[in-house]
Amino acid sequence: MGERGGGIGCKVGEYAWIGKKRKGQNSKNRAAGGMEFLVKEYIGDIVEVIKAYQVWIKVPGERGAKYYFLGNIYMPPESKNTIKDIQRKFGEVAVDVQKYKRQGEVVLVGDFNSRIGKASKLNENIGQYGEVTNNKNGEEMLKFLKHNEMKTLNDRVKKAEPEWTRQCIPKGESTL
Repeated sequence: MGERGGGIGCKVGEYAWIGKKRKGQNSKNRAAGGMEFLVKEYIGDIVEVIKAYQVWIKVPGERGAKYYFLGNIYMPPESKNTIKDIQRKFGEVAVDVQKYKRQGEVVLVGDFNSRIGKASKLNENIGQYGEVTNNKNGEEMLKFLKHNEMKTLNDRVKKAEPEWTRQCIPKGESTL
């Protein structure tokens, strides 16, 4: 595998690595950043990278069913210099979501750098059992979720200890 639709593709064991390397990243060190998906190698040839900036892949449904559109999204951490950029990026992702929702099912993953707090009642866009903290990215994320009729999967079940969606790994170690 090589360049695929603006993304990078290669074999990793029984998986196809499909993604976008970080700007300025050495191609020999692909696991050191960027955005990617690992898909079983046998479906690697039917997965299509449809947008490489925020990595979007299109997976055909079974027997003519609607497509699945998976977006791996990154939002920069909040700062007074990034607020307008974050609003613009959420807007760009919203345009993609609306376009792909007309053709199939949309699922987003990634690092939104968003602290969204917790819902005050059932059936909101976010779970009831999250942290209390909010930030500007979180405010934009909540607007995005509502506008696009999407929900987070985080914090929907009460747990004794909060679960984290990220883990710091010492340099040189692998999470696979």
